Amino acid sequence: MAQATSPASGQHYGVRRVCRAWDVPRSSFYAARQPTPDSTLARPPARRGPKPAVSDAALLAAIKKDLTLSPWTGEGHRKVWARLRVRDATVTAALPTRTGGTRVSLTDMRRSRPALVRFVNDIFGDAFLPAVPRNQVVVNEWRPEQPELAPTLGLWRLHGRNTALAANALASGVAAMLANRAAWPVPDWDGRAPGLLRGSDIAVLCRSNDSARELAEALAAAGLKVALGRGGLLGRAECVMALAGLRWLANSSDSAALAELAHLAEGDAEAPAWLNATLTSAAPLSALAKHVPGLAALEALRDRLDALTPAEALDAAIAALGVPVRLRAWGDATSRLANLEALRGLAVGYEEECAQGGLPTTAAGLCAWLAAAEAEEPASPDPDAVQVMTVDKAKGREWPVVVVADLDTEPKGRLFDKPVAMPCAGTLDPMNPLAGRWIRLWPWPYAKQVKDTGLGARAEATPTGIADAAQAQREAVRLLYGNAQN
Repeated sequence: MAQATSPASGQHYGVRRVCRAWDVPRSSFYAARQPTPDSTLARPPARRGPKPAVSDAALLAAIKKDLTLSPWTGEGHRKVWARLRVRDATVTAALPTRTGGTRVSLTDMRRSRPALVRFVNDIFGDAFLPAVPRNQVVVNEWRPEQPELAPTLGLWRLHGRNTALAANALASGVAAMLANRAAWPVPDWDGRAPGLLRGSDIAVLCRSNDSARELAEALAAAGLKVALGRGGLLGRAECVMALAGLRWLANSSDSAALAELAHLAEGDAEAPAWLNATLTSAAPLSALAKHVPGLAALEALRDRLDALTPAEALDAAIAALGVPVRLRAWGDATSRLANLEALRGLAVGYEEECAQGGLPTTAAGLCAWLAAAEAEEPASPDPDAVQVMTVDKAKGREWPVVVVADLDTEPKGRLFDKPVAMPCAGTLDPMNPLAGRWIRLWPWPYAKQVKDTGLGARAEATPTGIADAAQAQREAVRLLYGNAQN
């Protein structure tokens, strides 16, 4: 049956889909297909690829021994700094020397332009004292000056009464840069020849995910492509058309689905012909159907709807309505095709969820499931899409142009509703790093009310509140320093 051809897609069903439908593990299928080995000819399978000097068994034994001897727990050595964070910075900074090791600092900055290196040295050279001395922060210039490039640093003053207006102002600045690409030449970058600025050369770094989403919406409203997953996938025109076709395929009396298809097919006309025909006709559904291109092909699928899985029915509806061809006329075809792929992935997720719960799958059930879902639009794969992300996600990456947002955001502490690992008394024992440590959690009793409670001000005036504010300030400096390294 796996080699049988689907009437909708014209492709083989495949082993995976058949096994999922029959609730049979694929391993059982492949095991049944294996011939019975001849005991006289049986031999262990040879290892594929190059032959290492150490066998797999010996390597596995060495890894297990290393994990057994390690004093760290959880996810291992990589998470030590994330666990202790900056709250124990004074102790952890001395950890290499306390354990007999040495500290090696970066001396030359090979990525940044000389003017930026000097700027960062002046700003952050003494910012981490006393935990990190200046000679471990300041680096030397390495790249030569390139006077033909745009200025190294710039300042945008965003005027707006709220964050939405400020985001719109920043989006206007980015749009102005891309509108005048000749003023922003890009040197040889990531194997690319020197040329003009494009969207993927610009990264907008934010303090939080909420700020990143707001800026992404502002950039999209300014007509720019954005490489950031955003909410509202099911509200995009291509997904609305695909789902409207699926809804009408599952229920021919769904007049709302027909109206959506007619509206998307005709566009934003001041006096829609489909609306006038529907209001003046004695048979409104029939009149509405005449304004939906591809409806006959969609109608032809209804007789074999029971033979299709919900994902196949969605694919068939997309093909019958010609959505991939139509969206090219709407612009930004690359992002719209990515949205369709994300929608198809949701349909497969619905089938898998139903299979795990032993529930039947139907096209109508998929529509209801999607209506309750909060799907996110995927990041645009277009090379001209502006990169938007948080500072933490930008670590280790670099771009020709970096726009640092949220510089006027006040540092936020972790006094209430956030568990905080408190520092232990004395010095850190590297063989037992969690000994003597405890977690503080102060619940906020006033829900969303923040002003005029008195509790916040009194808590901030306590020694714990003062220490929390100082830690928030250090964290803000660390984030700013991270911005400067991109």
